[in-house]
Amino acid sequence: MAPLLRVAVAFALGIALADTLQPLPHAPAANAYLGVAAGCALAALLIERLPSHLLRRPSSPSSPSFRRLHRLPLLTSLLLLITVAALGAWRCQRVHDRVAVTWPEGPHDAVAVVRSAPVPRARSTRYLLHIDGHRVYAYASHPSAAYSWGDTLTLRGVVVTPPRNYAVTPHFDYARHLYTHRISGTVMLPAAAVAAVTPAASTSSLHRWREAADRRLRHLYAAAGLPDDVTAVVTALSLGDRRPLDDTLRDAYAEAGASHLLALSGMHVGVLYALLSAMLGLLLTGLWGRRLRGILAAAVLWAFAFLTGFSPSLVRAVTMFTLYALVTAAGGDRTPLNTLALTALLMLGAQPLILFDVGAQLSFAAMLAILLLVPPCHRRLAAALYRHPLLVRLADMAAIAVAAQVGTAPLQLYHFGRLPTWFLVTNLTAVPLMQVVMVLLVAWLLLTLLLSLLPVGTSGTAWTAPLAAALAAALGAVANAVAHALTAAVRLMNSLLTTIARWPASTIRIAPFDAIDAALMTLLSFFLYRYLLKKHTPSALWALGCVAFWLLRRLSDVVFASVA
Repeated sequence: MAPLLRVAVAFALGIALADTLQPLPHAPAANAYLGVAAGCALAALLIERLPSHLLRRPSSPSSPSFRRLHRLPLLTSLLLLITVAALGAWRCQRVHDRVAVTWPEGPHDAVAVVRSAPVPRARSTRYLLHIDGHRVYAYASHPSAAYSWGDTLTLRGVVVTPPRNYAVTPHFDYARHLYTHRISGTVMLPAAAVAAVTPAASTSSLHRWREAADRRLRHLYAAAGLPDDVTAVVTALSLGDRRPLDDTLRDAYAEAGASHLLALSGMHVGVLYALLSAMLGLLLTGLWGRRLRGILAAAVLWAFAFLTGFSPSLVRAVTMFTLYALVTAAGGDRTPLNTLALTALLMLGAQPLILFDVGAQLSFAAMLAILLLVPPCHRRLAAALYRHPLLVRLADMAAIAVAAQVGTAPLQLYHFGRLPTWFLVTNLTAVPLMQVVMVLLVAWLLLTLLLSLLPVGTSGTAWTAPLAAALAAALGAVANAVAHALTAAVRLMNSLLTTIARWPASTIRIAPFDAIDAALMTLLSFFLYRYLLKKHTPSALWALGCVAFWLLRRLSDVVFASVA
């Protein structure tokens, strides 16, 4: 049903293999992986092109030639999957060769191009620079630093440091974090190091539009007088910036299992897609109108993704909606698993190191679990509760929450060492509230945009000027009412999640939980899925084997610890 899924898994395994072999002293080069891919593809082609007399079907199914004949498609499929895995390894190695840079020792001169908006930090301002085609984080501590995207900096006597870990963060692999974001080094920028600044020649770039839109929205939130906690949530939802959140509110969302509500992902894109489709549906009707409004909505979603910085979870969701809209317009197959697999292939092909990004891992794991678990659960729940549509809806929401938690549990334990206990209560209450918040936020922004477009105060006829003023007053009153409703909804959601976070045993902490534990837990979930929903009896034995292996591993750890 989803042939692209195994292709995406093979591509990801190839990336993981190349990343594992990189620290070795004689790691394969990128051309070696490309040679393996070409050899396996050629071998698969030769097997498919064998002479017809060698593939003559034998008369008896028990003959050895019959068994050899039926092994050929399996061998061809295996060779093609190895080809895909080798291409993934080649792509990963190519990116690694560009990211891993040997910088000159000691101070040196350089020319850098600013490739980001300023990111304020506690003691400095961070910029993303391109130095000789490599991405470098620069930290400017002097208050006069105010660079824009596209500016060219002439640097004198700077020291670019390769990514490395620091003693102040012993439990966080900072060097690995920079590597997965393709950062080749860091540099400090004192005022004396910047000899000259050349402003960008073009003033109409997309990045300048993004900076202008960012400043406009932040100014709008400040002018509206929204409370600080509401402004922090609204900024996270509209700009993808969670820095305004204070530590107390951030911890409350994490303890209640609601961090995904602030990380822009499929739920937020789904709400925006539904609103855009509804608004465009008033203008575009008919078969071609439905297809065209899907494509236009996808274009607006990509503009939103660009505004918020292309986070992996948001890119995954927008790519899936775009593929869905394009396939719908073309009248093709809309199998969700194939769409998810194609999205993974496109993202990994463009940026293979995204495989090691925690946000991308959680996003794809949650979506895969939802697509696998929710449809069979929905069929059974709908058959049992067919007289109660509201109960079916609530049961579907619970199934989605449980499926997402099951899919992400191994990764949450591996990366964070904890699991939320009351995630079901959180998702059944906070998710509808978040959807209401998204609708109110979009409505308020649209009303504010209409108010800014009204020609109030300009010259006009004797009756158009009062009409425009009355319309502006009415829209202003409605916008104020929507702003009050938005404030109430956000504060209700914050209070609810803070209360859930204070419940007893709100979080289960399991440590240590390493990669082997995560792999065993993933296999256990897969075999239980096969046994409970697919009625595959041997999967029950494999599930018991996973549990037994995990118990033996834990017992051996206890024995070795006692002996030591």
